[in-house]
Amino acid sequence: MLVRNNATVGWGFEYGVFDYPVELVRSTRRKSVSIQVADGLIQLRVPQSISKREIEQLLERKRRWIEGKVALQSALPRLQPKQYLKGEQFLYLGKEYPLQLTSDFPYRVTLQGDQLLLGVKPSTSLEQQPQWIKKQLTAWYREQALQRLQERTAHFARVVGVKPASVVVRTYRARWGSCSSRGDIRYNWKLIMGPAEVIDYVVVHELCHLLEHNHSPAYWRRVEQFMPDYREQREWLKRSGRILSL
Repeated sequence: MLVRNNATVGWGFEYGVFDYPVELVRSTRRKSVSIQVADGLIQLRVPQSISKREIEQLLERKRRWIEGKVALQSALPRLQPKQYLKGEQFLYLGKEYPLQLTSDFPYRVTLQGDQLLLGVKPSTSLEQQPQWIKKQLTAWYREQALQRLQERTAHFARVVGVKPASVVVRTYRARWGSCSSRGDIRYNWKLIMGPAEVIDYVVVHELCHLLEHNHSPAYWRRVEQFMPDYREQREWLKRSGRILSL
């Protein structure tokens, strides 16, 4: 097995003729185990005290479930990697916008009408251009994500009747958000590519963890109370969340 973790040694999970990496994340605050499968990576979040033997037993118990998830994702068509070229389509709030490149200042992304406009520095070589464009797009997406997620979190916090300690955006491979026991809420910045109602679902999902620190039936009743159609948005993320990529 090949595992990466924040202590970090590790394993791999054998599936057929493939060997899938397992990312092991230990936490002193975590009391339970969670498993997520995304992008060919199995992410295992565990309490700090759990032993290697217990992890191996857990993976074995969950083998059929993991195999099912891996098989399902393997059957999905592969996403074409972005080329970061003029005219290429990029998602923002669930809608595709073509990227238009100019040599004009400012050298940053702006949304103008029905297109994303980016001024490319004349000193940027053709070889450097794709990575430079990706860097500018990432910065713009993160900025837009933080602004919108802070606004929507403030709005729904009043509706739910809670006060989060902080709201930030992060880069996650296999999750859309998290809520700590201290009330710190972290969102995946790539959410900004998705539809507005899906973003709102993730916001409500995390805020409800300030009322119920689990995924019990009582927790889901809370979510439904504030977002009656949450199942539709959750299903969209399960089915289409993989397209929210850069």
